[in-house]
Amino acid sequence: MKAVVTPISLVLIVGIVLAMIAIAYAWGMPMIEKRVSSTNYAAAENFAKRLDKSITDMVSIGGGKETFNVPFGNAKVVPHDAEDPDNNSIILSFSMPQPLAIDRSTIYIGSVSFMDVDKETGVYGRSYPAVMSLKTERSGDDYIYTLKVHYRELETVSSPQKGYKVALRSAKSSGSSSVMTAFGATEVKPGQAAGGGDLTITYVDVNAY
Repeated sequence: MKAVVTPISLVLIVGIVLAMIAIAYAWGMPMIEKRVSSTNYAAAENFAKRLDKSITDMVSIGGGKETFNVPFGNAKVVPHDAEDPDNNSIILSFSMPQPLAIDRSTIYIGSVSFMDVDKETGVYGRSYPAVMSLKTERSGDDYIYTLKVHYRELETVSSPQKGYKVALRSAKSSGSSSVMTAFGATEVKPGQAAGGGDLTITYVDVNAY
């Protein structure tokens, strides 16, 4: 009788252990994936903010260049003169297994007010030149994230309203390895601001490899 009980007991113990492992895996994996997704998103946001700071610093001092490693995913530069709704933007696209926002939603991050996130012009001295947004969309079992840094025109309040704008130029617009930023040039276009005054454009070369 003992020779029969022992194998059955071992089978039961192994079954219980396997069941406990399965339960732990079912409960633990979503938490691990969520933590990994949060860490990855923090790295992506840091990448975008460092790029933006590099560009705004170059515009302020009138020179400079810098190189950044793409943390993951693919970086794309849409030049200011492109016939594309996303023109004058830097976009980082990547996928993760867990959602960080509502499916098919867009949230705004960084130094931007909810009063003017949907406007192509901001107030000079008050609004931030870049609007940073995160779009989430489901694709099969994964979630596709699009982190975009879009540059717009800033206008003075006094009339005629003068405009100031960062304009992105790119010779190599897509890559997953690195992004290089470099000061280009500044020019003034008389009467070309949205408010009718002179428009000062500062060109920044941004190339993705």
